[in-house]
Amino acid sequence: MDKKIDYLTVCYINYDLIFLQIKNFKKRFKPESYRFIVVDNTPPEFKNQELIDELINNDSIDLFIEISDSKITTAIDRKNGWDEGLSHGGALEEGLKYCNSDIICLFDSDFFILDNDMNEYIWDKFNNGYLAVGVDFDMNPFSKKIIDRNPSEFLNIPILIGAFYTKELAKSSRLSVSTEETEASYQKGGTDVETGFPLRKYIAKNKLKTMTWNQKYGSHARSTQYITNEYDKIIAIHGWAGSHANNRPGKMNELRNIIDSHK
Repeated sequence: MDKKIDYLTVCYINYDLIFLQIKNFKKRFKPESYRFIVVDNTPPEFKNQELIDELINNDSIDLFIEISDSKITTAIDRKNGWDEGLSHGGALEEGLKYCNSDIICLFDSDFFILDNDMNEYIWDKFNNGYLAVGVDFDMNPFSKKIIDRNPSEFLNIPILIGAFYTKELAKSSRLSVSTEETEASYQKGGTDVETGFPLRKYIAKNKLKTMTWNQKYGSHARSTQYITNEYDKIIAIHGWAGSHANNRPGKMNELRNIIDSHK
């Protein structure tokens, strides 16, 4: 069994997050324990070739994949939040073509691991029969109402903000979301078609052995979340620093300070 874990994320306009990921990976993990794969889904008009070249030549990135025809996605103001990038799932699907390790982590570029022993923790979980471990759907003050509509489709099932899967499971379902699916879900009172929702529904339907971590969020949907494991240990943060709504210097400084202060 391959003891490396493939970490796959998508860059969309905010290259600073990828550089911060590199810094964090170097701080947390031994190089031989992981492969870091980045898909650049930035639209052509926002690409920064100087930064791209720097990332391509960075020894900490094992593979940098460029999508040349990405389109700008418009953030749509909705009753329950923001619809922020229906092409994200497609970019992850492209990256999965290059993932070969037995365990794959699919994570947002603003999701940062703070646990230096995360890889060992994950291998222990998977050696004990878990097929997926990660962040819960209960990600902000709006999500509880969505979960309550159909709890069985969410209980103990991780989502792609930050989650580890067996290679077979990660590649078993579609991850992309169509505009029609999103529109139909909003009509029901709040979206339950997050990126990768077919994979979540596949896990629920087949009653696979998976688990989720706990999340602590602030008073509004864009507060930085602290992720804790079953022992109440802080293991990660989700910064909500996506390019549409929260890509600003104050947020980036906050994330840098958290990463620097967490030994």
